[in-house]
Amino acid sequence: MRLVLGVIFGLAAQTAAAQAPGGEIPIGIEAPTALSPSGTAENLGMRLVIRAVNDAGGIHGRKLVERSYGRTQSGAAGDAEVMTHVARLADDDHVLLLWNHGGTVSTQIAPFAMTHKLQVAVLQDYGRYDFHFAMQKLHGFCAEFLSAFYLDILKDRLYTTAPASPARRSAQSALFHITHSLLRLFAPVLSFTADEAWEHFTHAAGDSVFLHDAYALPPVEGAAELVARWDRVREVRSQVQKELEALRVQGAIGSALQAEVEVRAAGERYSALASLGDDLRFVLITSAAQAKRVDGAEQERISVHPSAHAKCSRCWHYRADIGADSGHPDLCGRCVANLYGAGEPRSHA
Repeated sequence: MRLVLGVIFGLAAQTAAAQAPGGEIPIGIEAPTALSPSGTAENLGMRLVIRAVNDAGGIHGRKLVERSYGRTQSGAAGDAEVMTHVARLADDDHVLLLWNHGGTVSTQIAPFAMTHKLQVAVLQDYGRYDFHFAMQKLHGFCAEFLSAFYLDILKDRLYTTAPASPARRSAQSALFHITHSLLRLFAPVLSFTADEAWEHFTHAAGDSVFLHDAYALPPVEGAAELVARWDRVREVRSQVQKELEALRVQGAIGSALQAEVEVRAAGERYSALASLGDDLRFVLITSAAQAKRVDGAEQERISVHPSAHAKCSRCWHYRADIGADSGHPDLCGRCVANLYGAGEPRSHA
């Protein structure tokens, strides 16, 4: 697992040339050296993560990490402590970025808008040489948007839909573009690890992340409105998670997929939730979810209760149509469609 964390963070570390008023900021200093594969996978992964920090300039790189996390005491952090901080950026979920890139035209445009917003802010920080601010933004994006939200939701689409389906390929396409941006944005701080992961990501011999400028993300029409809408969805999702946790503490459910949710919302909150249609359950990671309109904020509430249905042995959702196909008594309707039919329609999540 440490090896996975190290490689994934290295992947995220492939990025960016920033534009300063006087021209381009050089981001490469020296060529990378190869890592020896000797030792256990866990130790190798640990060395990859530690090396990522050392690449930022040895003791100066460590101090950069410390400042990024608000540390004020003097002295360098130990390897284990630095690894713990950096590993947070490389949450297990980020393996999706490494192993699921690719695809054609993406229907998942909201992540492009959010990644573009991040890229603009980080490049401005680099242009002012405010590397610690850039790292704070990158950490927040990886931890709060990617790991805790987007990739958490995307796993169902990647794991359950057919390999060549539009649903899965559009998700892979989105991950491809996001990874291209993030890999370049991390490169000024994690030079060796960035270049090593870039080679793994592109499979292009002789290429280097330091030969590329900031990535040109696909344009998104109405990006500001789209980001605002998804911010409202994320706010509701956070509230739903609190209700689910309370139900879990009571012992009524084990995982969130054992629950069904009803969200009563007004105004723009309702519009944002309703726009997702049946995909709302995938965003909330529950087996069923619906939004109902109310007249005002005082009537808004969230209701959660355990599902009364059986569990699909493949996707783990609790659905009423499990066993509807006599040939597959343990599967829900969408899994049967994904495995043996035309596949399920997915538009938003």
